[in-house]
Parts: sequence; C-alpha cells; structure tokens
Amino acid sequence: MKPRGVKLDLSGIAKGRIVDLIRDYIKAEGYVNFLIDAGGDIYVSGKNSHRKPWRIAIQDPVKKTEYRGILEKKDTAIVTSGDYERFFIEDRHRYGHLFNPKTGYPSTDLKSVTVLLSETALADAVATAVFAMGSERGFSFLVEHEIEGYVIFNTEDGDIASKSTADFWK
Repeated sequence: MKPRGVKLDLSGIAKGRIVDLIRDYIKAEGYVNFLIDAGGDIYVSGKNSHRKPWRIAIQDPVKKTEYRGILEKKDTAIVTSGDYERFFIEDRHRYGHLFNPKTGYPSTDLKSVTVLLSETALADAVATAVFAMGSERGFSFLVEHEIEGYVIFNTEDGDIASKSTADFWK
C-alpha cells in the first residue's frame, strides 16, 4: 500500500527510450535528417533544412526566456534534467521533483544537467543520476566516464554558476 499523496512518475526513465524507438523507426523508413523533441529529451539526426548541424539552445533555468548557449550537433542525443519545470512550494520552500535516493530529499545545488550521448535512454538516465549526485560529484562522474555534459548549479554564496566538460560546446 502506498502512502497517501504519493505518486510514481516514470518519465525519468521512459522518455529517452521512447525517443530512441521513434528514432529507430524513422531511420528504418529511410529518413536521415530529423529532430525529435520529447520535452528535454532530444535526438538530432543529420542536418537541418539549411544543410547545417541542428542548433539546440540550452535554456537558462533561472531566466527561462533566456539561454546559456547554443549547441550545433548532428546524430546526437541531447538530454536535460532540471528542477525548474517540475517543482512544488511548501512552507515557502521550493522542492524539485528529482530526489537524491540516499537522502530521500530533492537535490539542492543543481539547477540543470545536460548530457550528450549517442543513445537518448542512456543520456536520460545519466542526466537524472548526475542531478541526484549533486554538482561536484555529478560533474566528476561525467569527466571520469568521458561523457560530455554541462551543469548549472547554485554556489555556496547564492549565485548561479555553470561548468562544462572539455568538448561539450564543440
């Protein structure tokens, strides 16, 4: 029996797999140039209509009408996990929807994690896991496993900072 008011949402593990299935179907139909966007889980294949790599903006998680930079990619999964779209406020405290499994509470220092991989499902899992790890441990995980990523986080003095792996913007 589940506690009253508890809900389980599988979007953290399902969207990436669904994008990969759609990608495989579209490729099997003979298409080369396409973009699939499932709300933070994106796959770009080939080139855009201008015969250039796809341009994907990384949204600023605080100033949501602005962006942090633009990626130019092809044949890549681009997945972002963040706390700025799905959250709730209780007693004037903001709680994101991504929880640290060790503490049972939402992660607090990360605002956004974007990961680049060839498989959307794996990128989805990695972005969520890195978010749960926190900025320092999560960023170290990306570097150690040679996964291109970009993290936006709260600093100890209350500012917002970011860092990316070596080839993320290339």
